[in-house]
Amino acid sequence: IPSMMDYILKRNADRNPNTMPPILMDLQGAAIGNGWVDPSFQYAAADVAYGTGLIDLAHKETLDKKEEQCRLFLDNGDYTSSTCFALLDDVVNNSHGQGGRSKVSIYDNRFWEKKGDSRSFPPGHKDVERFLGGWTGNGYPTDMHVDYKDVLKALHAEESIAANQRFKECTDPPYNALAHQDGLGVVDEVVRILHHKDKPRLLFFNGVNDMICNHVGNEKFL
Repeated sequence: IPSMMDYILKRNADRNPNTMPPILMDLQGAAIGNGWVDPSFQYAAADVAYGTGLIDLAHKETLDKKEEQCRLFLDNGDYTSSTCFALLDDVVNNSHGQGGRSKVSIYDNRFWEKKGDSRSFPPGHKDVERFLGGWTGNGYPTDMHVDYKDVLKALHAEESIAANQRFKECTDPPYNALAHQDGLGVVDEVVRILHHKDKPRLLFFNGVNDMICNHVGNEKFL
């Protein structure tokens, strides 16, 4: 979102007759939920995990040291460091003890999942996939008698039908396309937006029980 906003503001400022945009967008602000903005502070999960009782103080101190190592990788332009990824993975994989069969959900620390099972969170996402993508089979509702193509037409989204695309919630291809920039962040863009003469407003918010994009990381980078 900050990248798009920064681009819009730059285009709005272009007054060159040969390159100026055909319309100006009155950009007033944006709400960014669970935004991935500053990985230097957001890879870590030790503070929020300690606060919810998932790890003890000794474990937190170990993870804090690894977080410092992660920042060194990011500062040197390594945006796909396993050290950074492990800051959350270590918490999750050991959340039910070493060798435990369950793990805490990275999206809501009130929920637990069986290791090796497909993701079950958020509740109801299989219903949405059935409604918008027409998916059937294990885990999908059998009493939803609707043609997903009719739904897409009602939403004026039938282009996806022509492109042979079918909706799935939180799929990997978008992440995979940008994985090489995972640790890059958009801090510079946020700073330019907040300092812009038009004074756009930004609202940052998180799920209160979210682990992967937790409120502590937000508070620290802000």
